[in-house]
Amino acid sequence: MKNNTKKRTLALVCALTAGASTFAGCAKKTADNEQVLEILLWDAGYGVQWCSDLLDAFKQENWVKEKYPNLEIVFTSDSDNSMIGTKIDAGERANTVDLFFGTGMSVYEGTDSTGYAMMSDLTETVYNQKVPGEEITVKDKMDEGYRESIRFYEKGQDSNSSDVPFKAYAFPWASGMDSILYNADHLKAINMEVPLTTDQFIESCQTIVEDKPFTYNAQANGDYAILTSSSGHYWYDLYPSWWAQYEGIKEYYNFFNGVANNRISADVHRQKGKLYSLEVLEKVLDWDNGYLYQKRTGLEFMQAQTKFIEGEGVFYSNGDWFAKEMEETVKDVEELKGVKYDIRMMPLPIISKIIEKTPSIPDDETLRAVIRAIDNGNETIQMAKMDNVKGYELLSGVTETDYAVILQARGIVHSLGSTHRALVPSYAKGKEIAFDFLRFMATDNAQEIYMRATGGASLPFEYDVERKNPDLYAQLLPIEKDRLNIEYNAVYETTVLPDPQTFPLVKWGEMAPIYSLGGMNIIAYFASKDAQGTAQQIYDNDIKYYIDGGNFNSCRDRAGLN
Repeated sequence: MKNNTKKRTLALVCALTAGASTFAGCAKKTADNEQVLEILLWDAGYGVQWCSDLLDAFKQENWVKEKYPNLEIVFTSDSDNSMIGTKIDAGERANTVDLFFGTGMSVYEGTDSTGYAMMSDLTETVYNQKVPGEEITVKDKMDEGYRESIRFYEKGQDSNSSDVPFKAYAFPWASGMDSILYNADHLKAINMEVPLTTDQFIESCQTIVEDKPFTYNAQANGDYAILTSSSGHYWYDLYPSWWAQYEGIKEYYNFFNGVANNRISADVHRQKGKLYSLEVLEKVLDWDNGYLYQKRTGLEFMQAQTKFIEGEGVFYSNGDWFAKEMEETVKDVEELKGVKYDIRMMPLPIISKIIEKTPSIPDDETLRAVIRAIDNGNETIQMAKMDNVKGYELLSGVTETDYAVILQARGIVHSLGSTHRALVPSYAKGKEIAFDFLRFMATDNAQEIYMRATGGASLPFEYDVERKNPDLYAQLLPIEKDRLNIEYNAVYETTVLPDPQTFPLVKWGEMAPIYSLGGMNIIAYFASKDAQGTAQQIYDNDIKYYIDGGNFNSCRDRAGLN
């Protein structure tokens, strides 16, 4: 989702009078006061049009015209996210921005040692307010997973306690859901099922490498299965999902709460889900397996994504920003090479090791049958047994308890959206406008505007576009329809994994989900010719550091936990 193209900045200012375009150019320098909203946006995968269009719609609202008769907007975007930190760090005397849309900004939330809050507390000003024109609060309309991901905990607060009231300084501005993308034309041509489990995914990669089946299309390359960029960042982002699938949501949360065996304990670092998830990545990304694109090493992310669009490989890890980010590339490839592939998003394959937790599901074939039954709309094993899905005969001995484990796992999704946060400086003169604009972003109208501008990505609010606006839904690309079906599935309850920085042990205690990786990327460990370690070594090193070395206790103390 990064944008490493030449930095560009738009500083477009105008008076928002009736009938005037939000971004009509003005020569004068706008004052910093209560009738001016100044925005700085990180220009990345989602682009800037969504914000431009939302601002244009915002100023047309009658309640906005009445409340801010002399409203002016300054809208600036920059492809360098560090510019946001520079602006914030400049402080009240030098910064006039009222609303920041960036990523990785949780460090600015909360109060310092003197009790001063650099950013505004949005709990009462935004979240507990009603969505304009609707009978629901912003907090209640936001998808629960995202709401929990931006929840703020003070140092010493127990994030495992249900008594901690909701509080937030940040507002998520993207859903950001990711999974594995695949070339549907390639899979169809070789009559291969979309992988349902990690074992099946690895088998698919092996088949592609061994059989080199893409002779049906001279543009395609069948020598390898997977494309990845030089850092492997997007593949690593799947790690939390496989970990959470195996452990279950409660135990996954317990890791970040530091709870093992019903007490705060360093033993959380013994969770096997960490190891098993790393083992999947190790097999998938191992250079020697030959699954990876090997014509050239060190592809930057846009280079890798372009290769994927051109028909190279079959699988690529990415998210809901892909359609917008690659919009122009798709057009160029279609024009220059005469090809346009059907790129889709699969529900993340379920980690095959999960059968250790489900005794009535003895093997991967039975696990695949269970997943097919879930994907076919069956909420219980009783319903599934009446459904003539492939492999249904394997379901006879599966219990409702074990079926429910897989049902929960199917609904676990990872998202970068919780790290894409909007912040309002507490000293901002235009902060009231900023609060109102954030509330406006929760409206149904805003959901549709955002979808149109981003090619189908969405804001993290409950909105059934297929039911409420079927014409818009029909215009969405298949990849975005897939993503919506995963994120808002009617069969399983979708759980968006929280940003680890939400938890005191990580935010205040500086505990890392994987300490051993440090500053190294996942490619350096698994995918390079000179791989630097194994999954088992990473797992063992974490135990050595946090448990044997006593560093978990230091994290606990820094977080103020008992």
